[in-house]
Amino acid sequence: MDNSPICRHNLFTMRCLICKYICKHGKQKSRCFECGGTSLCIHKREKYYCRECRGTGICKHQNYKKTCKICKLEKNKLIDKKIDYFLNDPRLLALMEFYILQLGC
Repeated sequence: MDNSPICRHNLFTMRCLICKYICKHGKQKSRCFECGGTSLCIHKREKYYCRECRGTGICKHQNYKKTCKICKLEKNKLIDKKIDYFLNDPRLLALMEFYILQLGC
């Protein structure tokens, strides 16, 4: 690649997203194993989803965080506990009554 300010896509080189993020193998630079992509681990997987590397996309149950049913149940139980706590707080109930009376409901 030459040092001209215009790339082959007729854009300024610094602003061309294709030249900036796509490697010579036609992949996203951060995900290309041949180019040494930064988001890939030694197992040729994305670090975020690699179970062996304990990526941050994997939960404590060794499932994907987004689809783990156990984590979702735990989260829902925690939300239910918080709701129960706030509904049993007399200060919050008094405040809610005040605003309901203000609205005229």
